[in-house]
Amino acid sequence: MPWFISDVTIKDFKHLIEACANSNFSKEASSGATEGEGGEPKIIKADNLRTIGQQWNQYFTDGIFVVMAEDYWTYPHVYKDMKKFDPNLYRKLQYAVAIMFKGDLNYRKLLADRNLNPTTGFEAALQDMKKFDPNLYRKLQYAVAIMFKGDLNYRKLLADRNLNPTTGFEAALQGFIPAPLIAVRTVKAELICGLPKGKWDALTKLDAEWMQKGDYGVIQYCPKGEPLKISDRPCIDYCQTCFGVICPEHTDM
Repeated sequence: MPWFISDVTIKDFKHLIEACANSNFSKEASSGATEGEGGEPKIIKADNLRTIGQQWNQYFTDGIFVVMAEDYWTYPHVYKDMKKFDPNLYRKLQYAVAIMFKGDLNYRKLLADRNLNPTTGFEAALQDMKKFDPNLYRKLQYAVAIMFKGDLNYRKLLADRNLNPTTGFEAALQGFIPAPLIAVRTVKAELICGLPKGKWDALTKLDAEWMQKGDYGVIQYCPKGEPLKISDRPCIDYCQTCFGVICPEHTDM
């Protein structure tokens, strides 16, 4: 079944930035807020919010911010399957210096939602995308690094396996290394990797349900990345690979 979570749409994202860039308000802070100099009520203005919104707008114009509304994000597949089922998205990701996966859902997808031994390494936990979506895997290879946010993405990275908690992050990824990976996750499910020896036992003694409550989190990094083949270099159209038969840039392959 597909993965469902409160993901933002392109329209939502642009609306938020426009709202920030065009914000214009000035109001007295609510009761209990820090007072200004001389004990006067603190006045909150939109200046800083407007400035950062305008900066974000410029990032869109300059191509620094890019939203990739790919169908694969809601496919039933975990990230190890991306290279097989969506090789184009994988190649897009390969452009990145780094890729950050944020959140529990993304973490679960990185680990393939497997109940891993919590000590399994992060890299060993990543797998399958290269097999099932080679185009998406190649897209990811363009990245300098890839960040996965969230518990679900973390679980997909580790294929949702019950790993030994001391297994290294790299080992847990199981070959899913299109580019260096960063996983940012609040722990909300009973799988984890890369913990120091004895850490899982110590936390479990403090609270047997610590992995379900969202009180703890991890930031894990795998520096390895699979190099791109010459034949996988992008065509004129951003992040696309024509395999030597579509555009002049590849006709000599």
